[in-house]
Amino acid sequence: MKERPIHLVLLEEELKRKKRVNSRFSLRSFAKMIGADPSHLSKILQCDKPLTVNIAKRFIEKSELSETEKSLFWDSFIREREKSFGDKTLGLEEIAGQKPQSNEAPLTNETFYIISEPSHWAVLEAIRTPGGNDPELIAGKLGLSVIEVTSAISRMVRCGFLKRTETGVAAESSAYENSKNTTVAETAQALHQKRVMEKAAIALDRVPAVNRAQECVTFAIDAAKMEQAQARIQQFVANLVQELGASNASDVYQLSMSLFPVSGTYGQISIETMVGTPAGLTVQAPAAPAVDSIFAS
Repeated sequence: MKERPIHLVLLEEELKRKKRVNSRFSLRSFAKMIGADPSHLSKILQCDKPLTVNIAKRFIEKSELSETEKSLFWDSFIREREKSFGDKTLGLEEIAGQKPQSNEAPLTNETFYIISEPSHWAVLEAIRTPGGNDPELIAGKLGLSVIEVTSAISRMVRCGFLKRTETGVAAESSAYENSKNTTVAETAQALHQKRVMEKAAIALDRVPAVNRAQECVTFAIDAAKMEQAQARIQQFVANLVQELGASNASDVYQLSMSLFPVSGTYGQISIETMVGTPAGLTVQAPAAPAVDSIFAS
């Protein structure tokens, strides 16, 4: 779990988005689109080189980012430039004028990373299982390194998602509750859901059927009842987490549900552009006390 500035996460996600739409789209294609050298862009994405003002501006001009994502991008980019170059902020005055205005406080890199990366929530939930205050046991259970686990715990403590106790650490939901209804957090939540769905696709191949439950169905619906469907799905998730998330929890699961159109204005989605989920209603891994369920929408 390597933490990166928000603007680099959004840069890479835009590349992935282009690849999903066009399988032939490459890093070289992306570099050409934003007027960058491919090798230099590769180093930027790996945090080995800083993103320049000119490349950032061309990226925003050519990208399909939402206004919220653009605001997140510029906030992160400006912070990193000022941190790296101090007063040498040539070009940032113009950027500040271009940045979409928002009354919401910007997310820090750490908070964005915590919300968007499912491994943090897996660590948080593993703390609820036997031996949950032993980083080595958590690492072994989740397939992470001890350093990754301890770093995730420290990061969540700093951002208020966990709190230190006499016996170790415990969950503290207030930090998430304070940010979950903001539009800037929605971008991080969307990345989180995509990554969980990618894991679900891997689980289909690697996890025995007896240890998972993954179903999908395509069906015609009355679209006017979508709000009712959303409410029922949210209630189902809450009930399932309550039922399975007992005090004797032994393992960590992830639950992701998707109900989306494959017809109409928003429905022209080809199988090739999907990320690990078939059309229709998809239920992935009925969860033990998975905090990921708080992102169900």
